[in-house]
Amino acid sequence: MKFKDIKTLEHLLKEYSYKSSGKPTPSGQQSIGQNAKTDDKDSITPESQPIPIKDIKKDSNVIDKEGKELGTVVSTVGNLPAKDSVVVQDKNKKLQVIDKDTEVDIANMEESKLSKLAKRKNKKQQIKKIGSKLKKLARRRLKEQPAELFEINFNTKEIATAGLDAPVKCGFEAETFFYSVESNSSSGVDDMSIDDVEYTFGDLPENAYEDFQNWLYEKGQDEYLDDLVVDKIEEVSEDEEWLDDFLDSTSGPSSEAIEQYKKDFEEADPKEYENREEDGWEYMNWAREYVEQEYEDDYRAWLDGAVREEYELDQEAKEAADSDYSMEDWIYDNYSYMSNFLDDYGYDYSSEESGSVEGVADELNNWVKDNSKFTDYPDYGDYGDTNTTTSWAVEKDSSIEPDDGAGAELISPVFDSPRSMLEEMRSLFDWSEENFGTNNSTGLHVTMSWHGKNPDTVKDEDDEFYGNDATGPNKLKMALLLGDEYLLAEFGRLRNSYTKSQYQNVLRHAEGMKRGDAKSFKEFEKILTKGIDTGKFNSIHFKGEKDRIAGTNLIEFRIAGGTDYNTMYEKVVKAVVRYSTIMKAGYEEDAFRRD
Repeated sequence: MKFKDIKTLEHLLKEYSYKSSGKPTPSGQQSIGQNAKTDDKDSITPESQPIPIKDIKKDSNVIDKEGKELGTVVSTVGNLPAKDSVVVQDKNKKLQVIDKDTEVDIANMEESKLSKLAKRKNKKQQIKKIGSKLKKLARRRLKEQPAELFEINFNTKEIATAGLDAPVKCGFEAETFFYSVESNSSSGVDDMSIDDVEYTFGDLPENAYEDFQNWLYEKGQDEYLDDLVVDKIEEVSEDEEWLDDFLDSTSGPSSEAIEQYKKDFEEADPKEYENREEDGWEYMNWAREYVEQEYEDDYRAWLDGAVREEYELDQEAKEAADSDYSMEDWIYDNYSYMSNFLDDYGYDYSSEESGSVEGVADELNNWVKDNSKFTDYPDYGDYGDTNTTTSWAVEKDSSIEPDDGAGAELISPVFDSPRSMLEEMRSLFDWSEENFGTNNSTGLHVTMSWHGKNPDTVKDEDDEFYGNDATGPNKLKMALLLGDEYLLAEFGRLRNSYTKSQYQNVLRHAEGMKRGDAKSFKEFEKILTKGIDTGKFNSIHFKGEKDRIAGTNLIEFRIAGGTDYNTMYEKVVKAVVRYSTIMKAGYEEDAFRRD
């Protein structure tokens, strides 16, 4: 059973409650399917008082409460393609999915359209067509859900207030460039080759080369292996030993079938049969001709598996990839800049003192000492070098492309609530007008940890592999309710490679699910959770670190940022409210579920 046959993402959201923002329309009052587009002039007199469509039997004709014809029920609650809804086919043969609680009437007709279909001589073909339409509908429904469906209704003061004062500790990293500080990034590492980097700064770490070899292997599998197998099949297919092995396998024809072919040939063309006998045709000659005529596809399919087993083509494919791809190809297939790659592997390529970040720290301290609750002089250093939760810090960040001055990442202390963090952020943003800028290479990342009592945790794959207790939040619930595509669009970062949508990650994983993968909602939820990408460059980054006090996961939201984000305080506030509300959803099992 494919994912889309079990539940659409909209149905999954109904398990958690809210649909799109704004007051929901009662299901019985919504425009449905064709009726949302056209007014049908014909109406049908109802037989009785309106009842929920979930109580209507299959093959019944139904109309809405205004008497307009909806169509014939072809799939009831509990059946595919929408187990939590009812599927109706209208008079134009179009299928529509209707909420199971929508109230309808039974049309006053002598018999339904499906009943009539069943009486026709070609009833099997008609029902097959309907089944095909149902499957197509099930395949389509997942992608038809707009991003707005995956939002909690934040248009209430109660939710906003609860989000600001949620039991969440948090901090942020603001990527910036300071106008008055001179940049010292003159090493030019982003313009260097691997040979240049190693000549200037020393050998790369061994694990970088190991990862490159693994990448070459994958390239070989993806781009070269199948061609090598096809070439090898062409080479061996005429070999009598391979044909003999095929005949002995369960995939080949029996000797009786070959003898029968030979006998049939003699009866059909005795003269040619006699010529062949005189030419010395033996059993294998007849077997080969029979295979070529009747078993060609089976023979090639068998050869495909046999060749892969017999020859070490995996290594040959990797060698072919190695001859076509360099280490630089691997790097730029995974990273935007050489410096990003070097940073990720902890490679030290600094050739000068950290003058630029020290200058930024000096500038930032002018704001800190008069405006922040954390008044210590900011710590500073290379990327990943600072380690403080009680003062501000400044680090180098090679991904920043400054319009002017020196690029630097500002790292805040840990705040006790989203409200207190946003109060200092507002002051910092006000001060930024004359002191630092932002562009499309800069982001605003917020990290949070849940400090609520008795959090409801969920086991992830690592917990199950190592036999640990459940430690993390419900990642799938968080990814679906966040509405990250909407937020990314708000900040113009929908196509940013550093902030990939987790919703799209889940969608891609869902589309790869196979029939029968999930037998229950919990199992379905567990399988879909594997679609959550735990890598750094995603809209929600589920870090491998934990809060030392609460023991809960550190979760980084990488959505906000972009050009002039420091002038978008209102949008940032709304995003942070959303983040903290999603933290509650992830750690409280019953939060935002339907009562």
